Amino acid sequence: MTTPLPLARSLLFVPGDRPERFGKAHAAGADAVILDLEDGVDPAARQDARRHVRTYLQAGTPSLVRLGESSGDGLMADLDAVTAPALAGVVVPKAEDPDVVRAVVGALPATVAVLVLIETARGVLGAADLASVPGVSRLALGTLDLEGDTGIAPDSDVLRSIRVGLTLASRAAGLPGPIDGVCQDLSDPTTTEQAAREAARTGCTGMLCIHPRQVPAVNSAFTPAPEAVGRALRIVDAVRTCGPGAFRLDGRMVDAPVVARAPAVLAAARSFGVHAEPGTGGD
Repeated sequence: MTTPLPLARSLLFVPGDRPERFGKAHAAGADAVILDLEDGVDPAARQDARRHVRTYLQAGTPSLVRLGESSGDGLMADLDAVTAPALAGVVVPKAEDPDVVRAVVGALPATVAVLVLIETARGVLGAADLASVPGVSRLALGTLDLEGDTGIAPDSDVLRSIRVGLTLASRAAGLPGPIDGVCQDLSDPTTTEQAAREAARTGCTGMLCIHPRQVPAVNSAFTPAPEAVGRALRIVDAVRTCGPGAFRLDGRMVDAPVVARAPAVLAAARSFGVHAEPGTGGD
């Protein structure tokens, strides 16, 4: 995992009981790889999955791990099994109870990120409290489990308000925008990119992936577009000339909130290798 979790756009799941796929997942270009001990693993293979994941982490490849249980002894057994120097972060599934999340944070080294997966009605309604637990790095949306719990269809129109709610909970807690749930279409990257761009409109800043084919589309959708980078550059340059007050640029008003947003766009672009240096012009 070369991209810090707060910046990760694409997070690719790989079943923990399929160690032959671990390296391939890391080669797919995702910002983060999640070794899965939960839904991607047959419960009968859970012990084998823990062993495979621990062996891989001990070999030194930084990865996230989705824990196989959301609470109780099983959750702590997963934590004990996968805590290794290369553990970059854990994903807490079906998160509902802030005390459970606190226990996870407390059981891990401070260097290990904690991603909280919102997958139930209780999780959605308690998102602000979960995001506020010290040590939580980011929220993510589990659309398929949420459908199972509530009957809410996992499509963009129906989920838009929930995504916005997670964005508000995240920002109120000082976290980056949330990570959207998976796109089920494995055959058409265009569909994945469209879903990711819709999620970005609601404030999401990344997406969970279930196939390497989805990774480039997701990375593209969550990387600042050239026109956005060009406008941010022009805003930064204009502030040097006009000062910090409101001014007109490209026929539109620019005031303090827009000015404050421009450096964040440029910083995100640089993080993903996009040229974005003030004073270099526009698009």
